[in-house]
Amino acid sequence: EVMKSAISPEMMATDYALEQVKKGKNFRDAYGTAKVTENNISYQDSIRNRISLGGAANLGIKSLRKRLDN
Repeated sequence: EVMKSAISPEMMATDYALEQVKKGKNFRDAYGTAKVTENNISYQDSIRNRISLGGAANLGIKSLRKRLDN
């Protein structure tokens, strides 16, 4: 609960900007408006979207375990 209470809308600014980029806006402008635009992005969705290797939704545990086993 303490961690949840520490989450603020500003932490979702990159998520908001990336959504706007998908709609055709350039990232710099989208990110600039993110701090003044209310968004409905949940922290769960934000985490779920972190799919690059090492990101929150793709920690790469299997590949790390494989490296450790060799």
